[in-house]
This record gives sequence, structure tokens and C-alpha cells, in this order.
Amino acid sequence: MIEHWCAGHGKPVSRVARDYASSEDTPAIADDSEVSAIAAHAARLAVDTLLGLETSEFPFSVYMIGLRKGWIFESPFETYPIDVGVPVAEQVRETLTPDEITAEIQKVLELFRTDQNGTGASPRSDQASQT
Repeated sequence: MIEHWCAGHGKPVSRVARDYASSEDTPAIADDSEVSAIAAHAARLAVDTLLGLETSEFPFSVYMIGLRKGWIFESPFETYPIDVGVPVAEQVRETLTPDEITAEIQKVLELFRTDQNGTGASPRSDQASQT
């Protein structure tokens, strides 16, 4: 939906692999102060979403925010709400039994115990064998 919105405004998002440089055709990467400013507002949006209030403080769930002139933005703090539609109805979740929960926890713990090479050695046993 976001890419479609950008294309509809004459600024399709270019996809590049592992290149964080910006150009006239791609959005610029934010610096630390810009990330902080957006993170604060994103946290507020997340809390609003998690509260599940009947009336949200945010009429849209996606906003395109420009922190400087460039790409699709003509000035700093220019903001475009993007309508991505209504949320898809949540599917009924299956309830696990206590035994199933225990089995799932054991699977996750086993993943933590297995190293990235798949040898099954835990990080603790590796450290102990090196000392």
C-alpha cells in the first residue's frame, strides 16, 4: 500500500540491495536526532494501537513524514497520511494446553542452547571448555 501510494504520487520507491545512500529517487536515511523525533511519535502510535480504544488518536495507521526537503517532500515536517484500509479481522487463536506450552518453551530453550554451527554445544559449555 505504501509503495502504491508513492508510485501514485510520481515517486516510486527504488529498491537497492545493501546501499543506504540516498538520491533524488530514494528517501534519505535519517540521522540520530531525526530517528529520536520519529521514535517518540511511533511509540505514541504503538501505545494507542495496543490500547485498542474505540476512537484512536491517529485516524491513519501509516504516515509519510519528511524531515527535510527532498524526494517526495517540499519542506521539513511535511506529512502525508496513507490510508491502508481497515484491519483484517483477527482469526480465532488456538488455546494451548499447559503441556503444549511447556513443550513449546522447551523448543525455544533448545534453540538457545544450540550454537549457530548446529553442533548442539551451548555457549556456556563452549566457554567452560576454553578455560
